[in-house]
Amino acid sequence: MRYLLSLFIGFIFFALPCSAAEDTKALFHRLDSCIELRPVFMARKEQRLREVKRQLDRARGEQRLAVLEKLYWEYYTYRFDSAMSYARQEEALARRLGNERELYQAQRHIAMLFVIGGYYSEAEKMLFSIPLDKDDKQACYEQNITAYWLYQYWSAYCGDQLFSPQYERKKMVYLKAALVDYPQKGNAHYQYLKGEYAFYTKQPLSLSSAYYLMAVRMSPINTRTYASAAYGVARNFLLEGKTKDYVDWLIRSAISDQVNPLKENLALQELAMYLFKKDENNAAKSTKYIYCSMEDAQFYNDRLRMLEISQRLPAIVQVYQQQINAKRHAVTILSLAIALIAVVLVFGIRYTYRQNRLLHHRGREISRHNKQLAVLNDRLRKTDETRGKYMRLFLDLCAVYITKLNNYRKLVTRKVKTHQTDDLLHDAQSAKITEQEAATFYSQFDSAFKELYPSFVEDFNNLLLPDKQITLTKEGALPTELRIYALVCIGVTESAEIATLLFYSPQTIYNYRTSVRKRAIKPETFEDDVRRLGKK
Repeated sequence: MRYLLSLFIGFIFFALPCSAAEDTKALFHRLDSCIELRPVFMARKEQRLREVKRQLDRARGEQRLAVLEKLYWEYYTYRFDSAMSYARQEEALARRLGNERELYQAQRHIAMLFVIGGYYSEAEKMLFSIPLDKDDKQACYEQNITAYWLYQYWSAYCGDQLFSPQYERKKMVYLKAALVDYPQKGNAHYQYLKGEYAFYTKQPLSLSSAYYLMAVRMSPINTRTYASAAYGVARNFLLEGKTKDYVDWLIRSAISDQVNPLKENLALQELAMYLFKKDENNAAKSTKYIYCSMEDAQFYNDRLRMLEISQRLPAIVQVYQQQINAKRHAVTILSLAIALIAVVLVFGIRYTYRQNRLLHHRGREISRHNKQLAVLNDRLRKTDETRGKYMRLFLDLCAVYITKLNNYRKLVTRKVKTHQTDDLLHDAQSAKITEQEAATFYSQFDSAFKELYPSFVEDFNNLLLPDKQITLTKEGALPTELRIYALVCIGVTESAEIATLLFYSPQTIYNYRTSVRKRAIKPETFEDDVRRLGKK
């Protein structure tokens, strides 16, 4: 199983970048498979983190600084609090070692986390208080790209006509500066940033798409650059009105987020909202995707994403709940129809009994109708298992007592015709028949109740004092006390009603209940506790 799982993950990693013409349905299937494998991807990520942490335990001095930075980047898009913790440790160690370059780099890391966490003013204040060596291109790039993301996030957060335009202008200034200072021009991330610059400066969409696609081809699928570039391609297709290509590339971006795994992501949320707006019948799939996005945002502690999702989630959930309610209503109507058919069939069986005096013929009719009832009960059981069990018990009891009633009628007819009235009176006054019927009823009740409430005896005994608990007989029959409280459990609480059902006097039932209450751990709430047993 583990081998097959590894093959599947490998297929996702290496096949997806080359499958630009892949069918949308297949892409959805792959995305759903990746969502199912989320625990596997997270386990691999955690294993990688444990290995780096073991390096940290052994590292000292400057080497420890390098490992702390590595941990920051591992947690950067995975877990906000952990990334902040290691960035703070990196800052503290660099200060102790007197390493100003690493100190300023750690502070830029912290500023970037402030951006992601939604602390924009704090990020701006901290970022622009860091001394900057103009000759250090790497430091200049990090400063500029952090400022770019700061104003990108800040603009998206405001979403207005007053502050957003100001932040948009600032972000473009810093993006352009970051491209000038980029230390490794020509790699995948550089192509992605070129695509961003082309897009935001309103150059032809084909130009920015070309940069994005180049970044996709140069990046493994389990990288943030792949996910970001694929998202950029999707966005351009949407602006061009090519919705199918938009969905395909949005799915690719979401798949990349899952396999990385990136917890600070956007594609799955956007996909959920697009599917929902396109067709409300997609509410189930949209709900699944939006909840995955919410889990990621909560895991990462991403305030901006949680705010976005909290604004979008209610509309999807409301429609999804309406669809569920409609399905439940349809199931209820179907169940009532089946129940009505079952009642009609019961009366049909009775009519058949009255019209057929021949035992063999009656047996065939009962067999035929029982098969029909079995089919109906099977359908009913699939929609509501508990209701099916009650219906089956009702039908079994009806069949038994109708047969007994018919046999007794035949006996009365025969003895009246033969003038054996004394024998008939003797049989009618016999207590043996009543005892047999009661025994049959008790047996049926015990079996049905234990099947529907298999843990009742154990749960009931937990309400009694340890030395006052009730044990079943070897045959498994319920003692009278348990039968009484079994009826209480299912809602029959009046002693008179219980007495009628169990063939006792009301006083006897009252005495039993009083006796058992005295054995309870909490006598004052005992019967309320018993009633709650059936609702757990």
